Amino acid sequence: MQKLDEARQAQADKEAALREPTPAPQEYEYGQPDLPFMFDMNMYTYLGMCLTMTYLRKYAYTSLGMSFLMGCLAQEWCCLLLQWIPLAHCKALKSMFVQVGCPYGNNPELTQFENFQRGLSCTCVSLDAPSGSSGARYTPLQLQISDFIKGQYGVVAVMISYGALLGKVNPQQMMLIVVINVTAYCANKFLCVDYRGGVDNTGSLYTTHIFGAAFGLGCAMIVSGKRPSENPDNSPRYQSNNYAILGSLFMFVTYPSFNSYWAPAVLRVFVATVIFATPVSVSLCACDTDCAQTKLHAFWQGQSSMRMRTRRKCAGVSVPGC
Repeated sequence: MQKLDEARQAQADKEAALREPTPAPQEYEYGQPDLPFMFDMNMYTYLGMCLTMTYLRKYAYTSLGMSFLMGCLAQEWCCLLLQWIPLAHCKALKSMFVQVGCPYGNNPELTQFENFQRGLSCTCVSLDAPSGSSGARYTPLQLQISDFIKGQYGVVAVMISYGALLGKVNPQQMMLIVVINVTAYCANKFLCVDYRGGVDNTGSLYTTHIFGAAFGLGCAMIVSGKRPSENPDNSPRYQSNNYAILGSLFMFVTYPSFNSYWAPAVLRVFVATVIFATPVSVSLCACDTDCAQTKLHAFWQGQSSMRMRTRRKCAGVSVPGC
């Protein structure tokens, strides 16, 4: 490189000093806005729900270890299925509407749903690899932070189902139930929300909580013995209740993130605090539960701590339906 004289070097240094610095990468370029939600969802599932499952006196240690194992398996399996199902559906649409030209215009003789499916066949990404790719038979998956967060909603459905199966199944049976549960959850979510266009603004109505409860009760009807409520092991103890209440507190503080993640990015704070009023509703529910506990303690017959946990969480579950 030819050396500049002093005047030209001074001019070059002056221009370099006045030049605007290279801007830092924006948050959306590397998925940074989703990181706080990932931390909150990790706390909600792996701390909150896992500790909540320790309320039975004889199965507290097993429930905690099984919850971590089920959560890891369910999250990974759910992340893959949430990617594979839309790709397989797109492949079916492309083969079904192979005669439809692209871009597709609306046909007034068809329903809005049929027009949408035909238009989707022109724009969606199929399971088969693009024709220009070399050596790849299928479309490679691109997992991001948002995919792991969506997978944690499948973990929530599994944990809800597990609450009805505590002490009734062994680890091998529970792993099989997890695989079936997550598969059914992803299929239900795709059919209800993505395929039929149903409204589940927070991902926690019929795709998560109601589905998980129904699936768990169905499995419990099969594996439960006679009169399970009279089993002496179906009761808590002091230490297990303390851990379970601690788990409900972790869920208590992370409900706003759970209810607002599916909202548009610019509206998440507004949805979490104003429209759904999650912090207010959960706080009021906790206060009402503490007040009612003293009045109905005799009616609950020593189950005040369990009622306290469930009623503090019921507001966070019911708020998304408002």
